[in-house]
Parts: sequence; structure tokens; C-alpha cells
Amino acid sequence: MRFHSPRRSVLALVLLAGVLAVTVGCPSHEDFPQPLDVTYPPKPTSFVITNPQNFDYDFNWSISNPSIVKGYRIYLVGGGALGGDELIGETTSPTFLATFPLSVANLTFAVRAISTDNVEGLAAVAVAP
Repeated sequence: MRFHSPRRSVLALVLLAGVLAVTVGCPSHEDFPQPLDVTYPPKPTSFVITNPQNFDYDFNWSISNPSIVKGYRIYLVGGGALGGDELIGETTSPTFLATFPLSVANLTFAVRAISTDNVEGLAAVAVAP
């Protein structure tokens, strides 16, 4: 005659409880968070760079809907580590004055708008004179 050990019964109960917890306690796909409702900023337009004197450069652009824009970021395209873009400054207005230690003629710059939801938009690109 065979007797069941209490150890096997406890193990069976633990396994059964684990299976029930997984099947009943797992969230269904409907419980996942909904996609975020974020505001994407418009792409800056009419981006120009002027060189009034020496190594001072004026960056100017337009934006179609400034009410949803918190600020702007200006990048040197390809100037960062491993060829990535390097952030050179931030501003809250559609103009930026930068002084460089040497001429940046023929280098490419980009400006991106930042929405009120902190989303960075598409870049407008210009080449320094």
C-alpha cells in the first residue's frame, strides 16, 4: 500500500496556486496604458544664418504655431562624438546669437522646436555663410 507524503501534497497545492495566480491574476491587454496624447511641434521654416561680423552668427527662423512651442534647440550637424549632432544652444525665441572661436563657414546647423509636452520636432537645416 502506498501512502502520499505531505511534502507532495504541499508541492501540488503550491503548483496549483501558482497556475491559478498566473491565469487569473495576469492583466489582460485592455489594462495596458493607452498611447500618450502628446503635442508635436511644427518644423521651423525660413531658417537662415547670417554672419554680421567676425565669428558672430545670427540664427533666425519662423514657426507656424508658436503657442505650442516651449523653446528651440540649435545643433551643429555632424559635429558631435562619433559624427552625431552637437547641441550648441537653446532659446525660447526664434532667434539665436552664437559666437564661435573660429569661422564656421560652410558648416551645417539645424534648429528643432520643442513642444510644451517636451517633444522635439523635425529639424530645419541651414549652412553657415
